Amino acid sequence: MQKYIASIVLVVFASGHDAVATSAEDTETGLVVRDLALLLVDHYGEKLNDRSLYQCTLPASGSSDRARATSAVRNHATPLGVLTFAGNEKDRIDITLEAKGGDVLAVWPSGKVSGNRVHWNNVETLVVGDSPVSLRKDHWLAKLRESDRLYVKIKGKTDKALLYDIEASYTPSLELTNNADRYTLRNTGVTVIHDVTLYSPRGDNSWSVGRVGRLPGMPEPPGETASLLAEEASSDNEAHSNAAEVEAEADGQFKDSDKVSADSSSVTSARSTNTVDITLTELPVIEGVGVLDSWEQLLKDHGYGDAEVRWALSVLERFALDIEQATLVYRLDPDHVEDMFALDVSPDPDNVLRTAIVIHINADPDMQARIGSLIRKLGDENWNVRESAHARLKELVIPARRLLERARENEDMEIVYRAEQLLEELKPSK
Repeated sequence: MQKYIASIVLVVFASGHDAVATSAEDTETGLVVRDLALLLVDHYGEKLNDRSLYQCTLPASGSSDRARATSAVRNHATPLGVLTFAGNEKDRIDITLEAKGGDVLAVWPSGKVSGNRVHWNNVETLVVGDSPVSLRKDHWLAKLRESDRLYVKIKGKTDKALLYDIEASYTPSLELTNNADRYTLRNTGVTVIHDVTLYSPRGDNSWSVGRVGRLPGMPEPPGETASLLAEEASSDNEAHSNAAEVEAEADGQFKDSDKVSADSSSVTSARSTNTVDITLTELPVIEGVGVLDSWEQLLKDHGYGDAEVRWALSVLERFALDIEQATLVYRLDPDHVEDMFALDVSPDPDNVLRTAIVIHINADPDMQARIGSLIRKLGDENWNVRESAHARLKELVIPARRLLERARENEDMEIVYRAEQLLEELKPSK
């Protein structure tokens, strides 16, 4: 069995179009369209951005088929798609986005929704636009507006971006198993996946982070390899500085995400092209959200601006950094993006950049064991323990449903009662 030792710090994004070499803040000519989508999928689910996974935080004046957020989270960013425009002013632009096997749940600021399609007709892009709908300063969209992008105007409504919330059919193809301190990651699909990042909580607001630059699907193409960096994040600022130096050095050595270093100190082996073993090592970075620095750099290198990157990081921080279980984050292949979410802009822009990042939750192999433990606590003698377990199971939604169905046959009537109550509460929103 041949093994490859791989180490990579910077993974370069690819798109269906030529990569943008200049900064996102540089002056651009013609018309450049940027499409950045953050997508959430449950390991046990079959949809991207399933409407039962989170609530809508778009401005209240817009309509949505997703349940509206409570006051506690209504200003927080959530997974959706963001279309921004740069370059020259244009008028009468027609844009169509089609989600194959999906439904459009909401658009902003306006648009015509027809099943799995949204049409933005006669869009104007303006250097100076009318004031958008007023929002609280701490609302995520207010922060997204802090960019040098063109205003977009449609049907008399103006904003700095076109937003879309799409629920699309999708079965996660990544499988994660563990044995002691080693994880095995396998792509069981047929499509290559990029920049696969594992976040495994280590306590004290730190995560061990393993990243695979490119993970082919099945059947495996000959000659393909996977590269990976295993690192651990901590709250030490000095350690973050050291990690930055390591990244800078590695950037100079590994410009191609498919290259493999034979003398790397990383302990990761590619057993087959679609499978990698990950042994977690200690490579400290900054506390909390600092573990997302690689995504920040990758998005900026690919031409996204500060406001767009900040929005993406806020979604990743909220949904990917789970202090209780491992989470996977990865980038869909550009061809797969176009196949799932066909985008048409007329007249043709000078450049189109598209990136779709998937946050794969509940992939932790210990998840079902944790759910089983929580279900048993539904019958605990202590009321506070029962209530705490009930609340946690309600948060898990999709992965808990199968075991809750079984719990309806439990001999403990308290467990049966609460299981039935939870199943009723977990029914998807209409």
